[in-house]
Amino acid sequence: MMRNSHERHEQHKQYLLWVLCILCGLFFTACATTDANTAGVPAVESDTATSEEPQTSPFLKGLRRGEIIFFGSLPFAQIISGLSVDLYRMGTHDWDSAYAPIVGSVSHTTKENMASIGIGAGISLVVAVVDFFIHDAKTKKANSE
Repeated sequence: MMRNSHERHEQHKQYLLWVLCILCGLFFTACATTDANTAGVPAVESDTATSEEPQTSPFLKGLRRGEIIFFGSLPFAQIISGLSVDLYRMGTHDWDSAYAPIVGSVSHTTKENMASIGIGAGISLVVAVVDFFIHDAKTKKANSE
């Protein structure tokens, strides 16, 4: 009983570490995409109808779009990968109901948890990269016309 409690405590530590890493990445990206000249400066209404907005490099726009796509698809990819790992685990144990997804009584090993997280992050990364190439092709096509 004590060992199982200790394993769960270690798993919670790992999840907390992942969450902190993701939050640090979000903070870094938000800081990198903020223009230093316009940070904290209130918007001023102008007399003219056209006002210039600060220009952001296409690379930073693409990076921001990729980040949004990655983190937006991550929950769905995580659900799919978690269920897939659970079904694989249940299949390798002769479809024992103790290994059933969500309601199973046998807890996951660290290796299974890391596989689930890695597969989910990989799926999200693939979705973001595919979106980048599709968006890049559409932009080049629109610019050439």
